[in-house]
Amino acid sequence: MGDKICLLKAGKLVQFAAPETLLTQPANDFVRDFVGGDRTLKRLNLLKIKSAMQPDPPIIRQNDSPAKAQEMMSKFQADHLIVVDKENRLIGYVDPEALAKKSATVGEVAQSTDAFLSMNSSLKDGLSEIFTHDLGFIVAVDDEGKVHGTLNERDIKAILRK
Repeated sequence: MGDKICLLKAGKLVQFAAPETLLTQPANDFVRDFVGGDRTLKRLNLLKIKSAMQPDPPIIRQNDSPAKAQEMMSKFQADHLIVVDKENRLIGYVDPEALAKKSATVGEVAQSTDAFLSMNSSLKDGLSEIFTHDLGFIVAVDDEGKVHGTLNERDIKAILRK
């Protein structure tokens, strides 16, 4: 498959460009009509989560104390912290409600989640997962399950405006 598309009208070249360019910068009304009125949504299939995610989210290790987690939540003004193991692989998350439970470590009260995707997944898949889960975000991981970032609706809107 090629990485560029050639649009012809009546045998004349109208636009020759990458799909992203056709969707974001149609040369004229013919191209605009060809790609359709939902061209912004079509871009979600072309863009990857890693292009829109917020890197290095607040994380805490599963063996850390709930007191440390509460300090971090206050410091980062966060509603949650992502819980990871010693290799930064996703375990789950904690929020103030979970931290209110008596425990020696964060891992004991961490809530597991399936609100995660590979950072190489499409933004379309990311948006679908965000809508599927109540967290309002998903965690972006690599192929080994290591946390690299988070993605929310605001991040997707920002990259689509570019």
